[in-house]
Amino acid sequence: MLSFDNLVRIAKEQHASDIHIHPRAQGADISVRVQGRLQALQSCSLTEAERLLAQVRVACGLDVSVRQLPQDGRFQLAEGISGRVSLLPTLHGSACVVRLFELLSAPSLEVLGFSAAQAQCLQQCVSKPFGLVVVAGPTGSGKTTTLYHLLRQAKRPDRVLLTLEDPIEAEIIEARQTACRPELGLDFASGLRALLRQDPDVILVGEIRDAETAQMAVRAALTGHLVMTSVHARDTVEVLYRLLDLGVPAFQLAATLSLAVAQRWEHLNQPQRRLKLEILQYPDNLFDILETPVGRDVLTQKLEQFIISNY
Repeated sequence: MLSFDNLVRIAKEQHASDIHIHPRAQGADISVRVQGRLQALQSCSLTEAERLLAQVRVACGLDVSVRQLPQDGRFQLAEGISGRVSLLPTLHGSACVVRLFELLSAPSLEVLGFSAAQAQCLQQCVSKPFGLVVVAGPTGSGKTTTLYHLLRQAKRPDRVLLTLEDPIEAEIIEARQTACRPELGLDFASGLRALLRQDPDVILVGEIRDAETAQMAVRAALTGHLVMTSVHARDTVEVLYRLLDLGVPAFQLAATLSLAVAQRWEHLNQPQRRLKLEILQYPDNLFDILETPVGRDVLTQKLEQFIISNY
């Protein structure tokens, strides 16, 4: 019989980022996400799934009697394996997603897939006293992992590191971490205002989702802070369009935007995949480029000389 500890070990051996337990009418399916793709692992009965979910709740310190409400928790196994758990009530029982934090302990950016030139560029950027660093990519591409590594790279004895996340993925001992609580009025925008009163040097904002957060993040970068965040965009050029669409003036964007990372899983021969990474260090004349309205293709041509790719 499969236990939670053994399931996590199996997922770790396959270098999975997530485990999914999906209850159905006649049983439950267990899958793992490897290199961004969901792969079936095994099926079990609903009774076995409930037993497995009870172990998940115990490992995370959750109330085992709760079945009709969403639950979130964290766990750490004896082997040092840690992760985050989300439980959601469905028609046939609780669906569970386990996010594993194996890559957060990677010793270098190169281990994540960045080339030596890309890693050097990132390290130089996060050593600067201010600016805006954006990580872009689809869900499951590893944006948070990259942001956490950049935050660690930015750590210095004379710097205060603060984060605002929804939710907090993992504990970063180098930083003071705050979780958003929208139901209590603490969203990204209001939380960022509060963080700025904490005398920070480096701020990590988990994601820019709205115009107010985008404009506040840019203002924070303008006033001498190093701000790291993520957006949903296909590539580093689209980051510009995304922030402009959210109402950030072009002159402010040009004055603050230092660098963007775009990452996504690329299909090779089945079942092989690789993480496609590109870094765009925006040029000093970015405002002049943005001031002249051009199509996406022309804008890409003007910026492609500043892009460093790992492919």
